[in-house]
Amino acid sequence: MLEPYGVVALRGRWYATGLDSRSGQVRSFRLDRVARAAVQQGQFSVPGRFDPAAQVTEAVSGASYRHAVSVRVQGSEKVVRMRMRMPGSIAAIEPVTGEPGWVRARWRVQRLDWVPSVLAGLDRPFVIEEPDELRERVRALAEQLATYADAR
Repeated sequence: MLEPYGVVALRGRWYATGLDSRSGQVRSFRLDRVARAAVQQGQFSVPGRFDPAAQVTEAVSGASYRHAVSVRVQGSEKVVRMRMRMPGSIAAIEPVTGEPGWVRARWRVQRLDWVPSVLAGLDRPFVIEEPDELRERVRALAEQLATYADAR
């Protein structure tokens, strides 16, 4: 049974997102794949500040990708999105609770090789939250750039 928190249109398809009573987790379902639906008795509450569009976008964009990337970046949502050059359908960017002036950027990727250059292009302080392997890749890029800077 699904406690629907919202219905969202994305990329020409309709999705319902909410609490799945079987798994106990918030999930998103493509409505054209639902074979039958029945209205149940009872009530439920939607969690405060729940964003159905962000939930569906994250579920759909991350469905087939290997790595979840989460990075805290010093700056506004607008500036970080502009410098990342990624639309909202790919990267979710939101303020970090308790850290004024910082946002969290989250997206999913199949390969990490291009992510360090995106972070370098931000030209802002950032903290890699996950995956751990990304830290190693950023360090390797920094060493490579330092080598290029010293080449004559």
